Amino acid sequence: MFFLGGFISGYLFSYLSSKLGRRTVLLLILAMVVTSILVCAFSVNFRMFLIGYFFIGFTFFGYETSIYIYIGEISAPRFRTISINMLMMVWAGTPLFLPILSLIPTWKYAYMFFAGILIITIPFSYKYFL
Repeated sequence: MFFLGGFISGYLFSYLSSKLGRRTVLLLILAMVVTSILVCAFSVNFRMFLIGYFFIGFTFFGYETSIYIYIGEISAPRFRTISINMLMMVWAGTPLFLPILSLIPTWKYAYMFFAGILIITIPFSYKYFL
């Protein structure tokens, strides 16, 4: 379900970010991913969880596509490849921290933890993106 949502959103959010602006779409996606994670965290049945998980994939892949383009546009030509490669290395290195998740007792708490981290970043995103 995660990747099915990603297949659909890659093209959609690329188009929307070209029409509405990268910053606006990035902030919209951030709000949507927080909502989707909270739907998964508070799901009461498996169908609700799958729908939330679909929308997490939908928003995550849209964010990933839009952020690569945005970083490429705001970086100076001299540092463009370095900044995009640094972003890729950070995203590729985050699975190294997945064993820490074994300390969280249930998956619902894990989703609440991820939503909390993203909720903390929203005010900073509005401050620096707008």
